[in-house]
Formats: sequence, structure tokens, C-alpha cells
Amino acid sequence: AMKILRPEGLLEDPVVFNEYAILCELKVTLDSGEEVIIGFKGKLDNVTIDYEQNKVNLNDLKTSGKPVKFFMGNHVLVGEDKVWYDGSFQKYHYYRQMGVYLFLLQAAINQQSEQTFKYGANMVVVETVPNFQSKVYPVSNKLIKAGLDEFKRLLIILAEWKLQGLID
Repeated sequence: AMKILRPEGLLEDPVVFNEYAILCELKVTLDSGEEVIIGFKGKLDNVTIDYEQNKVNLNDLKTSGKPVKFFMGNHVLVGEDKVWYDGSFQKYHYYRQMGVYLFLLQAAINQQSEQTFKYGANMVVVETVPNFQSKVYPVSNKLIKAGLDEFKRLLIILAEWKLQGLID
């Protein structure tokens, strides 16, 4: 886990940002053509920018009172059938958090740099119970996309509520 959070480079170490805040306004355009601005804040646990390899990693730290092997969900053998059980990643919609944060991070970096990067995202999970194991789970593009799709649906709901005067 520490190699992910504080990587080393061949000639130059990657730049590391911890607790990096992104404040922005998101413009939501509804099917009706109406546009609504929604303020948003994201606080990224750890970001590494490796200029040697043109690679940016978003790393989110999570603690778990359950064994880390259950965090991302698992297939469990029930009789002769494998049954899927959601983990904390699904239960708490962390795929949505990672999708949004990666989207915001790409936008922020694109404003600051003309360099083209490859992006990745990881969940760094640590048990809070003995044996205190840790595990790094890469987050797939499929999960990032699912998270962004869910976030988009929620933004549309917020924009509609804002237009109706239900929220400020």
C-alpha cells in the first residue's frame, strides 16, 4: 500500500498530493434545455502524478471492521451455486465517489498541464481488527463509468429540485 501512496521514480519521484480539495461548479443541462449550476466539493485522499511514466493515480483510503477480502464484494459458494454478496464498495457506492473524483481530477489536471496522462484509481483498504491486513484494489473503468452514470442521475434530480425551489 505504501508503494502506491508514495511511489518512487527511476530518476525523479512522482509528485504526491494528500487531502487534495477540488471546489467547482457543475453545470447541469436538463432535457428541457434549462441549465442549473450546482456547487460541489471533493476531497481526494491521495493523488500521485508520475511524469516519467505519464501516469496519474487516484488513491482512496478506507478502513474496514471486516476482513479486507470482503471489501469489494465476493462470490460465496452456497451449496453448489456461487452467489454474489456486495461488499462495502457497493453498499456505500464508492464506485460513484471514485468516478466523480477521477472526473474532477482529470479536469483539474487538463487545466494545468498539456501533458497527456494515463489515469488509474485504487482503493487502499486497511482492516481495523486483527490481523490489521491491508489490500490495494484497482478500480476498473467499468466501475468508474457506473459511478459517473449514477452521479449524473443524482445531479439531474438535484437540478430539478433546485428549479422547483425545493433546495437552494
